[in-house]
Amino acid sequence: MPEPELPIEAAPENAGGLPLAGGRARAFEILALLESDPHNFDLTRQPLNVYRDLREVLVAMFEKQDLLEPFGVSRPQFEAFVEDLCDEYAFNPFHSFTHAVDVTAGAYIGLRQLGGGALLRPLSQWALLLAAAGHDVGHPGTTNAYQKEADTALYREHGGDATLERMHTKLALSLIDKHRLLSGLSAQDATAVRELVEFAVLGTDISANQSIMDSFVAATELVAAHGGSWSA
Repeated sequence: MPEPELPIEAAPENAGGLPLAGGRARAFEILALLESDPHNFDLTRQPLNVYRDLREVLVAMFEKQDLLEPFGVSRPQFEAFVEDLCDEYAFNPFHSFTHAVDVTAGAYIGLRQLGGGALLRPLSQWALLLAAAGHDVGHPGTTNAYQKEADTALYREHGGDATLERMHTKLALSLIDKHRLLSGLSAQDATAVRELVEFAVLGTDISANQSIMDSFVAATELVAAHGGSWSA
């Protein structure tokens, strides 16, 4: 029997501040706690059930940011995607579904509290959160260097340049396609989302970090030199 969905304000709390009610109401309560103190609320240290609570939290972030219905995606459709995504994450000490939801929460806060929602069009927000959720999907718990040294099947398939990140991208996009998350978009917009997801996930390769930061600093200086700012 499914758990009852209580109104958010009616969800009781335990001593740790988390609501005891399950399902959708619990997820929105958790997001409220996150948004009230994003610097100190550590999602990874909460007593949350991976197969219930974290999936609900992930869905709730997209729902609260209004990134489902405008793109023709129903909640049950997206829930099925999240279930498959969760199942593809291994129980690694770090690169797990918990990590994926935590990273997505960071991107979510960036959209809601740091100006990202005003600066990015909804299509880009949709791509950003999809990339965050899928950026480590299928992670084997080893590094790119290990893939090369051990000459693994992943290394032979994806090459030595961002081996794991290319695998994550391929798997994330395959799940997006399986659940037809882009079927409500024009061909041009669907291509744009796919390209943004690929760009974002490949950007998580630690070896590319310095070049990305250098490009960001250069762009910031260029904008400032012309009298502008990122918050303008």
